[in-house]
Amino acid sequence: MSQIEKKILLIIAGLLTTTGSLVADEGIEFFEKKIRPVLIKHCYKCHSSESEKKGKLKGKLRLDLRESIRGHGESGLISIALGNPDESNLYRAISYLDSELLMPPKSRLEKSVINDFKRWIEMGAPDPRDGKLKQNTSNSIDFEKSKNFWSFRQPKNPIAPSVKNTVWAREDLDLFILDKLEKSHLKPAPRADKRTLIRRATYDLIGLPPTIEEVHNFLNDESSDAFQKVVDRLLASPHYGEKWGRHWLDVARYADSNGLDENLAYVNAFRYRNYVINAFNEDKPYDRFVREQIAGDLLKTPKNESETEQHARKIATGFLSVGAKMLAEDDGRKMEMDIIDEQLDTLGRAFMGMTLGCARCHDHKFDPIPTKDYYALAGIFKSTHTMDNHKVVAQWHEIELKSSELLNKQAKVDKEINHQKQVLDQFKTHASKVIVEEARSHAADYFIQALIHSRKNALIEYTVKQIENNSEDIQKDNVLIEAEDFNRGNGLRSKEGYGEGIGILISSGPTNVEFDINIPKAGAYQLYTRYAAQQSRPGKLFVNENLINNQVTTKTTGTWYPDSQKWHLEGTLDLKSGSNIFKFDWTTPTPHIDKLLFIKASSNKLEDSFNTKHLKKVFSEQWIQQLILAKKNTKSPLKKWRELIDKPLKPIGKNTIKDIQKEFAKIQKNDPLYKLIHEESGPLKTPKDVEKLFTEDSKNKLKQLQGELSVIKKRRPQTPKAMAVREGKVQDLKVHLRGDYMTQGELAPRGYLRAITNQKINNPSKKNSGRNEFALWLTKDNPLTARVMVNRIWLWHFGQGIVRTPDNFGKLGLRPTHPELLDWLAFKFVKNNWSIKQMHRIIMNSATYHMSSKFQESTYAIDPDNNLWWRFNRRRLQAEEVRDSLLITGNSIELGMQSQLMQYNSRQYVSQNEHPYFSGSTRTVYLPVIRSGTFDVLQAFDFGDPAVIQGQRSSTVGAAQALFMMNHNIVTKASKRLAMQSNGNPNIIGATHQLYEDILRRKPNEHETLRAIKFLKEEESSEQPSLQAWKSLAQVLLSSNEFMFID
Repeated sequence: MSQIEKKILLIIAGLLTTTGSLVADEGIEFFEKKIRPVLIKHCYKCHSSESEKKGKLKGKLRLDLRESIRGHGESGLISIALGNPDESNLYRAISYLDSELLMPPKSRLEKSVINDFKRWIEMGAPDPRDGKLKQNTSNSIDFEKSKNFWSFRQPKNPIAPSVKNTVWAREDLDLFILDKLEKSHLKPAPRADKRTLIRRATYDLIGLPPTIEEVHNFLNDESSDAFQKVVDRLLASPHYGEKWGRHWLDVARYADSNGLDENLAYVNAFRYRNYVINAFNEDKPYDRFVREQIAGDLLKTPKNESETEQHARKIATGFLSVGAKMLAEDDGRKMEMDIIDEQLDTLGRAFMGMTLGCARCHDHKFDPIPTKDYYALAGIFKSTHTMDNHKVVAQWHEIELKSSELLNKQAKVDKEINHQKQVLDQFKTHASKVIVEEARSHAADYFIQALIHSRKNALIEYTVKQIENNSEDIQKDNVLIEAEDFNRGNGLRSKEGYGEGIGILISSGPTNVEFDINIPKAGAYQLYTRYAAQQSRPGKLFVNENLINNQVTTKTTGTWYPDSQKWHLEGTLDLKSGSNIFKFDWTTPTPHIDKLLFIKASSNKLEDSFNTKHLKKVFSEQWIQQLILAKKNTKSPLKKWRELIDKPLKPIGKNTIKDIQKEFAKIQKNDPLYKLIHEESGPLKTPKDVEKLFTEDSKNKLKQLQGELSVIKKRRPQTPKAMAVREGKVQDLKVHLRGDYMTQGELAPRGYLRAITNQKINNPSKKNSGRNEFALWLTKDNPLTARVMVNRIWLWHFGQGIVRTPDNFGKLGLRPTHPELLDWLAFKFVKNNWSIKQMHRIIMNSATYHMSSKFQESTYAIDPDNNLWWRFNRRRLQAEEVRDSLLITGNSIELGMQSQLMQYNSRQYVSQNEHPYFSGSTRTVYLPVIRSGTFDVLQAFDFGDPAVIQGQRSSTVGAAQALFMMNHNIVTKASKRLAMQSNGNPNIIGATHQLYEDILRRKPNEHETLRAIKFLKEEESSEQPSLQAWKSLAQVLLSSNEFMFID
């Protein structure tokens, strides 16, 4: 290379360096002038080191450093993609390209500023701001590691352990219990006696006390399978579903009203309740039970499925709908996401024992559930139609339950309805035709009346216009007053809402106003008032202290607004010349009065004396409308008479009226006037409310026919409805940062929890919500579903679960006391086709279940919480069991499935007051559950909050319960019924034995008998006990621990 070439290359390199430096300097200058000032003014308040120090950093995004503005915020989206504005989240936010990401949030930047940011990004976003962000030390979720957590591992079929005591166990599950007892050097409690066992089993399975006969039969049955027969009998009882269905309704947060802000009646929720009861009675496989509640409407229709079964599948989805909702939430999108959150939180706890709701705003703090997984699940329910709208007050979705039988019945009644409607229509048509034909025979009179009325209105408008134009001729005979210009009184002058410069007289209460009216000439004047009134507000009119009219301003005009103002004649008054005092007196607020007009009464008596008694107002009004139309229609046959309206001062003579009557009398069929009179839309068309013009005979006949139609309609069976869901618009959600739908992050395609993989289940397709796939994911090889349910079954038998936190199988939940036993039960559950009844048989046949509740002080010292199950837990009757036992003991219970007992219409507001059905005698499971108004019996005995899942009820013992048993009406009634059976029986010992047996299902021992007889006699100081004495004894026994507790 020559020296010249080298010099040229050096010059070129220098130029390139200089050019690059100039470009860089230009970019930095552009940033300093155009970008940095905007960031400081509009962004640093929420996105800078200062906001971070104050704990107010939004979206985990700082815009005060080059490193951070080119990085990712909480959304996961890149803020500045160098050279590409459309891929830059910051540019999209300030451009308002995404309706869910608007920055600044309160007002959009000017277009020129947005264009500056676009140019800056295209330049490569030159930025001189150095500095480093602190490294985020937070750990991402290790899904593989999390799968080692005990509840996320697949249950296995563990081998039952070997034990020293080889004769105690009755089922393999007993070996798991005994193994831990022996390792702790403890022994199980002795076996319960047969009377205790049958009472325990009967309450456990059907929630009612055993009958005296059932107790005797079991005590006398010496066969080895005697208890097994008891269990089978109870499982076959329809009352089994009522008891165990109620357990599930606690989990499903079932209620018959919404609660919260708008306590509306869930009138059709009972169908879900009854579905649950039937499902337990049928021993519906639990996996099917789960799938139906999440996606019953989407499940493949089995062969030979009945309409009832098809309805049941859809009713089952009421599980997703019966939760409490903020129906009056002003923000519809927030309401929707809150409802979805409630659905996720409930089904997460109910089916998986997972607190999914904790991942709505941030990654779950303890369990491997990132917000992305939460919104992947939320997308499934965003794509589900739960609500028909999200307005105030929002409406939940309901489906119709049609059947071929119902449709046939409806069709039969519809045929009768249509026939009766035809009869009714024919009668109305005939009667209406008579009315119209009669009106046509007086067509001329109707036209003349309309003409006279129109002339009066025209005269008013003409007079007002001339007065406003200061016409001396008009002013000398007529007076126009602005109503707000009253001289005295408590009325209000308003000049708002009626147009510029227009005032009115209004008031807010009883009103009186006075006007000093100067009348130019003595004589008769017609007083007109111009006002608008949606409601009638009559007043009194005094002239010169004399009551002239006690019913003025009585008319209504439709609204309070100026477009409905009309002139109304208030009367013809004899007035003196000069000053006259007019006083208006209202006991209510006034109409909205604009003007008062005094017109000198016409000397032409012809118009006033025209006979109109035989005319109907409605036809006259239709003629008036035709006269208005004739003003614009040059071809109208009424055009030639318009002059009489346009010149209202010109009097109508007798000859004019006679000419009109002659003209109408001689019209022929093809004349334009004849056609107008007979047109269907003409001045004598059938009025809208023609029935009001019928003769009394016709009105009576019409009422009779309408009554017959109403009777037929009432016979038409209504189509039942159910709270349910259906498929909605399929869509994926973005992660809502901090749970705020207005601040969104990365897309979270619909899917499931990544901590629980199931290769057999596909992710939701783009064509449907994904509920069906999600339901399958829950019930196919999901390690949680079977474990959670068998734990619930164990809990509902023993009072405590193997996992003592039945709704939380996560890290904050308690660990299982017997993990191998839990897995063994889960494995058995699935192997037995998810049969809940089979689980009852296994558990209730066990030696563990047959243990007594006998207290052993030494064992209690080692295991006070009975974690090792060394004895059976004694429990108090639950709320429903208390009430049902009182009813059945008092022989007043009404058994059998019930529909909705509430006497409310759907979506009607529910009263918090006492409801009549609470004092009825149906089983408690069928009583409506009113959120924020729970029945006092249920409240007293720990029913719980029906707005949230109740996996385990509290069980308290307190003074309030003792007072309830002493004073409540239901206890008093039961005691009285029992007392009446014993009262008057000369065999006091026999009556006492019977009373004990009726209440405690056993006869008293000798000591108890003597004590009872002593009590009876001392109560009334008499040898023969009174009714009150028997009642008191019955109430004592009903309040006893033996009645109230199950051993």
